[in-house]
Amino acid sequence: MKFVIDSPADGRYAFAVLTDDGQLLAQGRQFGDKSAVLGVVADMMRELGGAAVEDLTEATHPPHAPASAEVPRRDEPDMADLGRSGIPPV
Repeated sequence: MKFVIDSPADGRYAFAVLTDDGQLLAQGRQFGDKSAVLGVVADMMRELGGAAVEDLTEATHPPHAPASAEVPRRDEPDMADLGRSGIPPV
């Protein structure tokens, strides 16, 4: 993995993080001077070893019932169950 610092035609500086085979992993925002980019790269190099991983794919709440879930039929509707069935209103 490597950091690449570049200066586009507009004179601002930016950095990118590339894999060993040259694929883009991340791209930083543009900065007005090269020292700012070097500072950010230095901070990232120092802090990456202690970086936390936040997995947002894990469900923190039970999934809601799908809107197409069937509601058991009754002879007479029971109004007390409305809003508490877990099935979204139609």
